[in-house]
Amino acid sequence: MPGRGGVAARGRRGAVLLVVGVLVGGAVAGCGGRATTHHKPGTSHEQATGSAGTLLDTRDGTGHRLREVPSGGAPRVRVTVHPDSEDGWNLQLAVENFRFTPDSAGGAALPGGGHAHLELDGRKLARVYGPWYHLPATQVPEGPHTLTVRLYADDHTAWAVAGKPVEGTARLSAPGQGAPGGHSHASPPP
Repeated sequence: MPGRGGVAARGRRGAVLLVVGVLVGGAVAGCGGRATTHHKPGTSHEQATGSAGTLLDTRDGTGHRLREVPSGGAPRVRVTVHPDSEDGWNLQLAVENFRFTPDSAGGAALPGGGHAHLELDGRKLARVYGPWYHLPATQVPEGPHTLTVRLYADDHTAWAVAGKPVEGTARLSAPGQGAPGGHSHASPPP
């Protein structure tokens, strides 16, 4: 029965190869982790694995840790306030060296990507995932205010340069009810 030993050896070798194949296949398939932590189609590994900065122990005013990046090529944001013809204001976020990545929120920090937080007088109003945001008048009490837009990585750390969060500010003044400059559907006085 010399032939039977050869069959058994081939069977063991086949089983070993199968186990090795499953382990290697699983490792390769799992290397990217969650889909949101890997680079997007059209983005190279080099772009996705560039420096995402240094995580600092320092936190911003809302408790998020800062992610320090060098000033050269760092994200920047400027906010412009446009009165809306119907209600409130339209905020325009002009960013440099940054892209909004709403589909990756909660994933790993990738260089120059993420979302923004909108604050009114230091109180968070919203997360912003694009260059425009409508701010309803009902969210802004009467009087002068400071709007702050701060940039965050997908892992919710705040982008920072020289220990300061990357942010833009604008002043906004909300008129009182019926004051000139406000919007109303009421009939004008006779």
